[in-house]
Amino acid sequence: MPRNGVVYHVGDFAFADHDPYLRRLNGEKHLVPGNHDHRSRIERATLWHTVEDKLTHIEVMGDIQVVLCHYAMRVWRNARHGAPHFYGHSHGNLPGDAQSLDVGVDCWDFAPASFRPRCGSWTSASGSSPTTTSRNRR
Repeated sequence: MPRNGVVYHVGDFAFADHDPYLRRLNGEKHLVPGNHDHRSRIERATLWHTVEDKLTHIEVMGDIQVVLCHYAMRVWRNARHGAPHFYGHSHGNLPGDAQSLDVGVDCWDFAPASFRPRCGSWTSASGSSPTTTSRNRR
């Protein structure tokens, strides 16, 4: 991750204080809270750029609407207009589809992944897919 990159963590960041881990990561870091991101840990953390709502809508690459939530959803705002949905929580046990993807680190060899649209699906910038582990089959 480049130092000037933007990172969205889709919940369950750490079971301990966040800042020691955040110090080791590059980029502008945003948290979409998950069920294990306890309020006290979030309030003590000083290195999050933002703590977003549990359901967050962002725009990337100028005009692509993306929906972020710790939990997978079957329907979401602008899905019929092509907006992808990125989620965590399921640890690769809930396969994505052409518009939704489990972006939990345990599906990506515990490394950050950058996503770029390609032929209606999403892959990491390095070209790998979440099948780099057997836990998230699409």
